[in-house]
Amino acid sequence: FVKGPWLLDTTHLVMWDVPQAHKCVTPEDVTRRFEKMFEISDGKVWATTSDCVLDYELMRRNLKVENVHEEDGAVVFDVGGEWPVGAVRSHLTVRVSGVGGKAPEVEQEFHVREGGYSRHNEVETPVRDGNDWLITMQLAPHRTVRVKRR
Repeated sequence: FVKGPWLLDTTHLVMWDVPQAHKCVTPEDVTRRFEKMFEISDGKVWATTSDCVLDYELMRRNLKVENVHEEDGAVVFDVGGEWPVGAVRSHLTVRVSGVGGKAPEVEQEFHVREGGYSRHNEVETPVRDGNDWLITMQLAPHRTVRVKRR
């Protein structure tokens, strides 16, 4: 069951050197829970705030990857959909195949600049996953993304 879907574990903030018996969780409890989640997920754990999880889901449900094609040795796609109401963080991860062995270069072309969309353009370092690349980047509607071979 946990090999595909998300498993979400939440708890109160635990301060490692302050006793917090009133919260019914100790630092040792949190450590055991984290170790178990790390074990059953094969190390694929995202330790984040609940707000970031909500933003990620809002973005995934409201944005669409469209018109995927290859152009001049790059994988190109458009971002469609609408900006989700309430989302603050705009990071999403896309899986890209067929761009070679070195970490690809990512360019974003903005078609609509109003509403601050052009500010959402950060790209984190791509991570190799087999023959594919996992690229986490800020996305917003009305843009074209080019993932180029280096």
